[in-house]
Amino acid sequence: MQIDSSGYNLDLLRKKNPDLTIHTVDEELFLQYGRLVHSSVFDELAYYIDKNTVIPERNTYVADIPDLHKPYIDEALSVFYGGFVPQIGYCNGPNVTMNGCEYHKGPELTIAVTDCLMWWILPQDLINFDYVDSKCANVFYIPKGCAFLLHPLVLHLAPCKVDNRGYKTVIILPKGTNLPIEPELKERLKNSGDPESHILHMQNKYMITHKDWEPLVSQGVHIGLIGINRGVEPLD
Repeated sequence: MQIDSSGYNLDLLRKKNPDLTIHTVDEELFLQYGRLVHSSVFDELAYYIDKNTVIPERNTYVADIPDLHKPYIDEALSVFYGGFVPQIGYCNGPNVTMNGCEYHKGPELTIAVTDCLMWWILPQDLINFDYVDSKCANVFYIPKGCAFLLHPLVLHLAPCKVDNRGYKTVIILPKGTNLPIEPELKERLKNSGDPESHILHMQNKYMITHKDWEPLVSQGVHIGLIGINRGVEPLD
């Protein structure tokens, strides 16, 4: 995949969002959040998601697609996960704002099927597993074809679209991430006394939301993204 971090879309986005610093994956700053990766199977995964999924009216995440677990794909991806096979899914949508943050205890591998933007916050900016100010976030332009491993614990959420068509991404995570928490585990977490436990929303999904983002507030996600629910103005 050819990656162009200085493309036409980026120039237009910067002009349309003059008060927003939009970073690129070829900046040194990017290395605080993740690293670029390459594999012979990435093109195939991106092609499958492009041809077999749509961009819905609301952000949609699917954790795992059984049809993608071919032996050679699982072997290729296991290189990035210490030898075990991760889950392979996708996240598509029309999003333009941060809305909240989540993190995982394991790396997240993303393949940009379309150009998109992503907001990232470093783990140390999350205060007492309780709140983080949106001003701590940096936004990065992720060009179509870019694949990267987001470091564990980096706060992030759904991408934002570059233009009004929306975005598509392949999302690869440790197996079991984002599955419901069993009632027995919920009870253990409640009684553990561990301050991090109260923001565990799904398996391996520690999450906070902005007070104004009703889809997550209504699910009982901890309100902890303070400040402005920052966003981008997409291209027409």
